[in-house]
Amino acid sequence: HKINPADWDMFILPEYTPYEQRMLSWFVNFERNRLLKICDGDFELWEPVAREIKVVNQEYELRGIIDRLDCIDDKMIIVEYKTTKSIYKPSMMKEFGFYKLLLKDHPLLQGRKIDGGCVINPRVRQVEFMNTSYESTILKALNKFKEAKESGVFNPTCSGAKYPICKM
Repeated sequence: HKINPADWDMFILPEYTPYEQRMLSWFVNFERNRLLKICDGDFELWEPVAREIKVVNQEYELRGIIDRLDCIDDKMIIVEYKTTKSIYKPSMMKEFGFYKLLLKDHPLLQGRKIDGGCVINPRVRQVEFMNTSYESTILKALNKFKEAKESGVFNPTCSGAKYPICKM
């Protein structure tokens, strides 16, 4: 069930702090305007395929939660929300690369390919569209991680779940 973007303001609730309301208001207006441009006013071309998608790869002991997966005019886009002080593009390209690998052959794609990623940061009012890292780069990072873990040399400076993204 799609909710018309004209009605999205209903999600900015009075119990949110003024700061949260400003961030949400910016986000709602940004997304509404973006979709108006992309879809030329025809919101039927936009399909939010899924939200909070849990993806797992047993072989690499890798898992993640994708914030949103959109389909716009038959192109699949991974959407991530961040509230950090900035968007670090190389890190996000890796994150999108991992997600693209995890989504490979996923039934949600229905044979479509991931076209790229979009990071939306309402805190700093920044949006970045980008490609994903190459699959070969991601596989190399995963193999390096797996070898380090198996040899007992695994000494992460960040959490084990994020190690392939932040250190490889």
